[in-house]
Amino acid sequence: MPRSLPLILTAALAGASLAACASSSRQAPNNAPEAPRTETAAGRVEAAAPARPAPFEPVGRYDYTTSANGTEVTGTVTISGTPGNYTAAMTSNATPEITFKTVTVEGNRIRMEGPGPESSTIVINLVVAGTDVTGDWSMGGMAGEIRGTKVKPGTP
Repeated sequence: MPRSLPLILTAALAGASLAACASSSRQAPNNAPEAPRTETAAGRVEAAAPARPAPFEPVGRYDYTTSANGTEVTGTVTISGTPGNYTAAMTSNATPEITFKTVTVEGNRIRMEGPGPESSTIVINLVVAGTDVTGDWSMGGMAGEIRGTKVKPGTP
């Protein structure tokens, strides 16, 4: 057998293998799930739109922890109402209850503004991911981070 024949056979087999891989990578496997399809009134079959996640529901009770002037502060924020008309009440181990009449929700972000002590305004920004809550607050010259958990979804 000539010395070049093994090289030619190897190159031919490699080329055939590459061509087979290239053509098989273009085909969907037989066990691949098909996208849901619906039939239109005109009899056409179209792929159904993927399901959208449920919109974020801010209503519920949130337990939180923060720090003010080096002291740990714990408490609860309860949000109630309907889209465009939310209110919140905040209790803590450090202050009397604060009522927030300005509560805005954008995606999974909540912003609350309400009256603080000595004519100040307290602003709380929260981001909710599942049951985890993170954010920040400011009041007068103070500010801090806030962390917590959504412990009771739905109507408070």
